[in-house]
Amino acid sequence: MMLLKSKKMILYWGAVLLWMLLILSFSSDTAVVSDRKSSMVLEKVEPVIETVEKSIHVELIENSKLHFYVRKNAHMFNYCVLAVLISLALKASGVNGHRRYFLAYIMATLFSMLDEYYQTHIPGRSGEVRDVFVDNVGVLVGLMVIWIIKKKVTISKFRCKRKLQHTYQSTEKYSKINKNTIQAYQYQISQGW
Repeated sequence: MMLLKSKKMILYWGAVLLWMLLILSFSSDTAVVSDRKSSMVLEKVEPVIETVEKSIHVELIENSKLHFYVRKNAHMFNYCVLAVLISLALKASGVNGHRRYFLAYIMATLFSMLDEYYQTHIPGRSGEVRDVFVDNVGVLVGLMVIWIIKKKVTISKFRCKRKLQHTYQSTEKYSKINKNTIQAYQYQISQGW
């Protein structure tokens, strides 16, 4: 059992480390490379937004702001996933309850700050306090998703347990009735009725 727990911990913490390295690899891109990657995403997103705008006859996002939104959503997504992975790794390490969510939040936030500081050393990039806040939105979303899933699983387990208890109690009552009935018949037969 302990070996299984150790493997699980290594697996989850390994996933956390790999995701952190992925985030740092994005942060290591120069401004030119980073803009090129964002532009590639924009090429995929723009036609979808244009189709939606035409169908509802409303301009959702100005094209000039679209680049900004794509970049900020990428920040939120990366830190949402990081928070989920850290939370799962902490759980595998035996940290539970509110402490798990608090530590996951602190760890992801500290990594976000470290990442922004790291970007100050990359040509053409800068570390922005605003990005730490955007990252934190992603962290909070990730932790809320984990919490909601945990609550749904807990409620589902409770309902299943309650249903099993009810079924067991019903079966137990039924079997007592059968035993009593059989004993009564046996008594009547032994008395010659």
